Amino acid sequence: YVYIFWDNNKIEEYFKDDKYHQHLLASPYYNNIPKAFLTDYYRLKILLDFGGWYIDADCEYISSLDILTNYDNPTTSIIVGYMNGLINNGVIYSDDSIHAYNILKEWMEIVKIKPTQLPLFENKDHRYCYHHLTQFRGIVQNHKDYVLVLPNNYFYATSKNKAIILHHKCS
Repeated sequence: YVYIFWDNNKIEEYFKDDKYHQHLLASPYYNNIPKAFLTDYYRLKILLDFGGWYIDADCEYISSLDILTNYDNPTTSIIVGYMNGLINNGVIYSDDSIHAYNILKEWMEIVKIKPTQLPLFENKDHRYCYHHLTQFRGIVQNHKDYVLVLPNNYFYATSKNKAIILHHKCS
C-alpha cells in the first residue's frame, strides 16, 4: 500500500479548485460547520479520485487489510463498516471499478451540505448530523452486489483480538 496522510494543508491544496469546497468556503456559516461534515465529502472525493483505503487518523491497525481486499466476492467494489444502526465512514475501501465510481458519486451527493441547510449551522445547530449515514443505507440496498458491509467487530471492536482496525473514538 502507498500511505498518504491528508492533513489540512494537503486538503486545501487538493481541493482549492473544487467548486463544492469553494461554495462552502464562501458561506458565512463555514466556521460553524463541524469539520467532520466537511471531511465526509473530502474522503469520498479522494476515494473517487485515487481508490484504496480511507482510514481515520485515530485508527490502530491490528492485522493486515489484505484479508478484506482479497475477500471471496469478486464483485465487491466498496467495503464499509456498520455500527449502531449506521454505515460508519471511518474506514472505507474503494476499488477502481465503475461500480465504485457510481456508488461514491451517489454518496457524495448525499453528504454535500445543500445551500438550504447552511443556515442550520448559524447557531451550530447540528440537525444535519448523520442523515447521510442513514441515507447511504439506500445506496447500499441499490448496489448490494458491489458493497460489502462488515459488522462492527471488523473496524470498531472493543477488544484488539476481534478487530482488523481498532477505531479509537468509536470503541
